[in-house]
Amino acid sequence: MKLRTTVATAVATAVAAAAAVLALGTAPANAATTAPATQANTALSISASTTHASYNQWVEVNAHLGRTASNRTVEIDLGGSVLKKGTVDRNGNLSAWAKLAHDATFTAKFAGDARDTAVSRSVFVQDAAQVSSRMVQGAYTSGGYTHYHHTQNPTIAAEVSPNKTGEWVEMHIQVWTGSSWQNVSLRTVWFKLVSPSAVAVYLTGVPANTTLREAITFAGDSTNSASNWTWQYAKVVN
Repeated sequence: MKLRTTVATAVATAVAAAAAVLALGTAPANAATTAPATQANTALSISASTTHASYNQWVEVNAHLGRTASNRTVEIDLGGSVLKKGTVDRNGNLSAWAKLAHDATFTAKFAGDARDTAVSRSVFVQDAAQVSSRMVQGAYTSGGYTHYHHTQNPTIAAEVSPNKTGEWVEMHIQVWTGSSWQNVSLRTVWFKLVSPSAVAVYLTGVPANTTLREAITFAGDSTNSASNWTWQYAKVVN
């Protein structure tokens, strides 16, 4: 009986002591004392002054970073290389310029901090090949038209930038009917660029008193989008 009383008393005392400790707010040794940190989704964006540039055109890109806990550094990459890296201004912006020769992808990157997640955003800019063309070997030029005698062959010369030697360009020909421009042919006419990324095409058998216009265009490839379209004007006279 005495042994039972001693055990019961010891158990009761231990229970009371544990209750007192818990009542005082002391947590068990294996309990979490703080809530786990939760990272916030970071607001980051990037934009370009144009998404349809032409060869050798300067393009401005702007990265915008929203509110963050501590890190205010943004990196702007171009084609996998660092174009600019720095601290955003008081409005959260970081800008950079690039002169484009090809289609390009710009990427803004934020590395994150204790509260904010790492993030990246991209913008794609098409860069059109440039075709420079002109009528050549004419007798004279007047009123925006190159004049050819009927014994001459109206000739258009063109160069494509960047260098596309070995690739193909398309020829377009229209004649003036007196009221509208009409295509000479319904089929597509292609010519291969020779070094240095140039071509010259002449027409034969064009009768006198013919007014025509010609254009050479580049349809685009894996690195540059389609070129501009510029008509060159000519008249065939006696």
